[in-house]
Amino acid sequence: MPDCAAAVYWRRRLVALLLGLAVLTAGTWAVAGLVSGAARTGKLAAFSAGRDTSGRTTATVLGRAAQPSCPAATVVLTVFTSQGIYSAWQQPQFVVGVVSTASYACAFDIGAGHVQLRIAAGSAQIWTSVQCAEGQASQLVTLHRGVPTVVTMTWDEQYSAPGCPRPGRPAPAGSYSATASDGSSGSNSVGFRLG
Repeated sequence: MPDCAAAVYWRRRLVALLLGLAVLTAGTWAVAGLVSGAARTGKLAAFSAGRDTSGRTTATVLGRAAQPSCPAATVVLTVFTSQGIYSAWQQPQFVVGVVSTASYACAFDIGAGHVQLRIAAGSAQIWTSVQCAEGQASQLVTLHRGVPTVVTMTWDEQYSAPGCPRPGRPAPAGSYSATASDGSSGSNSVGFRLG
């Protein structure tokens, strides 16, 4: 299967898995929102390994056993959001799915310094997790062929800038897009609205 066709195949499989996962995570986000309240906490991007729809852990944090690194051409990133429209008091939530097409187990870094989310309005960058990420900068996991690792991220609906100064400038209502990158390959683009 050509590289492009393989990427499309795995991206479609990952989207199907993420749709199921979105139903589960939407409930989790709702509960988390109730617990934390509607107030903005200043935590701009949260990164965590997730579980697949069967409840199995989708990533194993590497310990002492070394795995070969996943070749860049074998990693497919997909971005998904459970809502198409977010109100002014909702912080948009995104799921970045990472899947390997390699025939062997390999190591991949899902840390905040490696997997990055970008919010744009047209061609203009509004926010990037590079400037406002929180969490471990490096978190190596073992990927197995076709088994997605899920990274969740939150945007606080503000512009980002180097050093992520607080308070930030609020982003206006309108249409936006989200994409993810690991430095060598990019994801699909998902559109959503604020307001």
